[in-house]
Amino acid sequence: MMWRSALLLGIICAAGMARAQDCTALAGVIGLEIERYGDQNQVMMQRRASLCSARYEKDSSATSAQIEAAYAGFGGSAGASVEQIRERQSQECGNQFGAYWSNRVTSTDLKRVSALGARVVERCLDTSRFRLTTLNVNGPALTGTFMYGGQNQTTFSGIRIEPPSAATCNLDMVGFSTADMSAAPGQAVKSGENVTLTCRRNASSASAAARNHYEGGLLTVATGSQTVVIPLVEFSEPQVSEAAADALAARLAQTEGTLTQLTAKLADHDARLKNQLAVTVHPVTLSPEGTAGSRCTWDRSVPTPPFPPRSNMTCTYTLPPSPAGSEVVGIAVGRATGCDGCSFDVHTVTSDTIYVYRPAGPIDDGWKLVLELLVIRKSA
Repeated sequence: MMWRSALLLGIICAAGMARAQDCTALAGVIGLEIERYGDQNQVMMQRRASLCSARYEKDSSATSAQIEAAYAGFGGSAGASVEQIRERQSQECGNQFGAYWSNRVTSTDLKRVSALGARVVERCLDTSRFRLTTLNVNGPALTGTFMYGGQNQTTFSGIRIEPPSAATCNLDMVGFSTADMSAAPGQAVKSGENVTLTCRRNASSASAAARNHYEGGLLTVATGSQTVVIPLVEFSEPQVSEAAADALAARLAQTEGTLTQLTAKLADHDARLKNQLAVTVHPVTLSPEGTAGSRCTWDRSVPTPPFPPRSNMTCTYTLPPSPAGSEVVGIAVGRATGCDGCSFDVHTVTSDTIYVYRPAGPIDDGWKLVLELLVIRKSA
């Protein structure tokens, strides 16, 4: 009986090691996904934070799985010994572990995705519940395999893609397959059965350089046993090389600097121009030829008052002289008063002449139109 117990214990340990290796591989895939972020300095800091999260112990914990995956990211081989991983930690961690390195990751998005990835790995090790066992990512294609390890069965509560436009998925399980994620709730998953979720990331935009951009989001698979959240990392394909990204960042910084200088110069010029400009109101009275005020003459092709519609009139006037050192740079018409019941349209004003177009309607001999001219002068 003792040999049977020993054999059973050996089988259990071997199965546990296999499951731990699966979760280490899963951590490695998620780690590669995280590295799609463009800031290589932050990615390297996150990799070091994972390697140095704790002093490595060979056990079946999520921390160990993450350290082993991070070790592979530093060039280490799978199945490395405790001594090999600790040696690498001594080279990279400087005898500092935990928050010392994680606090140096300043990217909020990177921290969020890393935390979600750590949670996925932790739940992978919980073999008595619904968990993600494998994850394969190839560009915009993503395939996840799930398994329920508890007793009897569990049921789907829902599968959500956030935002909904981020990906299109297909669910395959024993006796059921659908591309409509709203049909998943209520479907039963028996213990030991595999469930496969195959997704295709949808490009949110395409650039002129034939580069597709994929927005970030979450893929949530919920059951009565446990919920698994897979981070969808924002990325572009093909990726911009680090050298090209650095060059682009340098050009953007230079452009921003130039725009800042130009904005300052324009603001200064605008302020100086406002100080140089002065607006005065000059009233001009338009009246029939021969009366006081400016001299107005009607188009000679039409008869004398009462004038028919569509008559044109030219009025001359005199502006007061400009102060020394200033000049007139513009004239505009403000209010027009004094001609009750008549209709005039002032269409052109120069420094000594006003051209008037009267759209319609007769007017009397004693008509008078007072215009307020806004005279804009610029000082030297």
